[in-house]
Amino acid sequence: MPEQVTFEKVKSNGSEVKMQVPVLRDGDWKEWLEWLLRLSEYFMFMGYSQNDADQLDFVEDVQVLLHVDDLLLFNETVAEEQYVSNNVAIQALRRLTAVHCPPGTRALIMDQLIQTKKTRTMTVQADLVRMFKSAMPVDWQLQLNRHARTWDLTSMEAQFEAIERN
Repeated sequence: MPEQVTFEKVKSNGSEVKMQVPVLRDGDWKEWLEWLLRLSEYFMFMGYSQNDADQLDFVEDVQVLLHVDDLLLFNETVAEEQYVSNNVAIQALRRLTAVHCPPGTRALIMDQLIQTKKTRTMTVQADLVRMFKSAMPVDWQLQLNRHARTWDLTSMEAQFEAIERN
């Protein structure tokens, strides 16, 4: 299981909510884009805005989630941009994206999107099962395989509900 950092937020009614965000330790362009997605969810979860205080808080949070070369490049960009721009975190993440997603990455993403299309001979249910299989977390796949050897839509939905309850 990848290393994760748990962030806490106190809501207006005094209750605490927690969110786990994965730490990025090397990886290909896919892992980078998935990590950025989790980071954007975290940004929304914390309720950050574009003002200076929120940006600095976000920068500190991102620094906890990055390591080695990524952290050095991020800190270098933040130092360069902090006097020029008020959205230093975004600028630093853009620079890291250019490193992690070299030229040609867009073509790879488009190829994968084309491959996810349903073929004419495939039924809608078979296509849904295929999409569930490709997007399902590994631990869910293991639990599903343990309980049912078939991959049909109705049994998968029942198994999903059972897994979520546990």
